[in-house]
Amino acid sequence: MQFDRQADGTFKPLKQTGVDTGMGLERLCAVAQNKDSVYQTDIFTPIITQIEKLTNVRYADQDAQMQAAFHVLADHIRSSSLIIADGGAPSNEGRGYVLRKIIRRAALFAQKLTDKNIFPELSKTVVEQLGDIYPELKLNAELIYKILESEIKKFANNLIRGQNILQKYFQESAATKTITGQQAFKLYDTFGFPIELINLMASENHYTVDSAGFEQHMKQQQEQSGGKKEDALNALETDYKTEFTGYHELQTSSEIALLIKDNQFTNHVEAGDICFVITNKSPFFIVGGGQVPDQGWIVIDGHKTPIQSVRFIGKAIAAQIEAPIDLKPGMAVTSIVDPVWRTNAMKNHTATHLLQAALIELFGKQIKQSGSLVHPDYLRFDFTYHENLSAADTARVEDLVNQKIRENIPVAVHNTNLKDALSHGALAFFGDKYNPEEVRMVKVSDFSVELCGGTHVTRTGDIGTFKITDISALSAGHRRITAVTGPRAIELFQQSFNTVKALSQEFKVQQEEVIDAFNKQKELIKKMQLELKQLKKQAVNNQIPQWLEKAELVNEIPFLFLAIKDTSHDELKDIAQTLATKKPGFYFLTSNADQRHILFATVSPNFSTRLNLKNLGAWLKEKANIAGGGSPILYQGSTAQIDAILKDLVTQWIKNN
Repeated sequence: MQFDRQADGTFKPLKQTGVDTGMGLERLCAVAQNKDSVYQTDIFTPIITQIEKLTNVRYADQDAQMQAAFHVLADHIRSSSLIIADGGAPSNEGRGYVLRKIIRRAALFAQKLTDKNIFPELSKTVVEQLGDIYPELKLNAELIYKILESEIKKFANNLIRGQNILQKYFQESAATKTITGQQAFKLYDTFGFPIELINLMASENHYTVDSAGFEQHMKQQQEQSGGKKEDALNALETDYKTEFTGYHELQTSSEIALLIKDNQFTNHVEAGDICFVITNKSPFFIVGGGQVPDQGWIVIDGHKTPIQSVRFIGKAIAAQIEAPIDLKPGMAVTSIVDPVWRTNAMKNHTATHLLQAALIELFGKQIKQSGSLVHPDYLRFDFTYHENLSAADTARVEDLVNQKIRENIPVAVHNTNLKDALSHGALAFFGDKYNPEEVRMVKVSDFSVELCGGTHVTRTGDIGTFKITDISALSAGHRRITAVTGPRAIELFQQSFNTVKALSQEFKVQQEEVIDAFNKQKELIKKMQLELKQLKKQAVNNQIPQWLEKAELVNEIPFLFLAIKDTSHDELKDIAQTLATKKPGFYFLTSNADQRHILFATVSPNFSTRLNLKNLGAWLKEKANIAGGGSPILYQGSTAQIDAILKDLVTQWIKNN
């Protein structure tokens, strides 16, 4: 290695040149310990020994193919454990998909050794072996185990079914020895098999995979599902850089530097045309730290025009507008950020930092951000944690955040280098890229220190108040908090107060007694519904003899067609089966429920050889377009409207059989 390639393509000589031999720690250990393979070194032997204990399979006695399964498990448990400890999570895109592929590949190789789910157990060995070097492993030991366990459980059923399908494909493609693109895509789309896994399994059986065909099917699916389309604006080449002024002001006077219309640079835009305006200075915030872009206006020659969107084109800030007059480069403009939009976004952004700091202080450093959204109306924070947060936990988090808001702590922003920021305890997030020479550090005393490019309030008191509105589980070990601040929190408090006040007046109790009054009312309704159900059942039992008398012989089979008002499906089923018990025959019942007519029919075993109710479903679909189905002795269906001739149709069907 001799040069450092710069962004402009030039080569800067390195102060210290060298040769990249690929001699990592594992290979150095193999040489130092005089081993033929890295898997024979003391880096991997503890994991391989644990695999032997869990599977009762001795590594040294296996052939190369079976030893490879040991190698894959030993390697993949280290990588997946460290990724999860660093805040990664399995998903279907980006780094999360890399982790998912690692875990699923490990699941495939584990199956060669045992039917048990041993992969999560191996994480305990990694934590024990590397926990002192990487404390994050110990902090997140339970989270690592739960994520691995959940991910493999979800994949297990699909793995078995997918392997059976693949064996079928091997038989179908014996002549060509090729898995088609369509077959590979079905394994990917239906059973969650990464294409790398399909290639591996095919190779083991001396087959190839039509990768080009697979990619074609992937492309078709993306087009049909409205997947990401090519952004023509990204193809525009410009070295122009807009100076961002939005950290310090919401209104900036500038001039038009570039114009874009129909995805092309232009020197003239006519009034009424949709275009992008690039100015040499702009206060419009685009994106950073999960914060959504600004809204606002552009004033040109006295015409105040709302921006439709704002985005980066290269390093230039481009605002999309409908041109109020004819435009050309050099014209004076004033860019104005919507102050309410930005102010509320700033409140939510700083509150997000306080929320993360509160979670870490209360529940430990195993809390790691896995995503966030900062909107003027609310904030959303995704994080890793192995347990659900109770109502008491939620209250503790809210109390701590609101305490920091009441303390009115200054929010300090420092531009520094990455090394200095990290030395001050700044949080950097898994997967994010940082310029080592220039980062933006947002500091709230010693309570919260993060690297962040977003906009923030000047003091925590500006946030006003903070309220969590929802906590949900995204997947094993991953949770999401949604919260509001400032005006939205006040609105929520007012709505909640008015609701509780109205209920207290309705129940004629004090506000703190509303929940008890509601629970008593709920129990009373439940009791009344049970009594009503018993009364209806008693009334039905009283009518059973009368209904049975109405049964008529059709083709020597007792048949009753019965329409009953306001009866549920389960009630119809009970009535039909009671009738069949009292008198064997064929019973067809209908009722109206939820603005539809429900149908239920049953035939006694005595007559099931003559009447197959599966055939009845097909008959009614053909003759009356009624959707339904069931078994040979039970039929159920529904329709928006019952035809007056339905009884005649059913009667005719009995006669035909």
